[in-house]
Amino acid sequence: MTGSARREREKLLKDLEDRGWQVTKGKNYYTAWCPCGKHRVTVHLTPSDPTYWFNRRKHTERICQGQKPREN
Repeated sequence: MTGSARREREKLLKDLEDRGWQVTKGKNYYTAWCPCGKHRVTVHLTPSDPTYWFNRRKHTERICQGQKPREN
């Protein structure tokens, strides 16, 4: 993985956490749960699509807007 891909991944994960998403690391991917608990997104460690990071960020911005945070 190149340095720029690693930076993009870390930037995306930080952005998700800042917006209240719960991020956990798996073997080959990260899993992020939205604040309401209804939506899940996987973030791969080594995607082959050059626009993957942009697409993941926009996808998470589109889902789960204005819903109540989930209660643990």
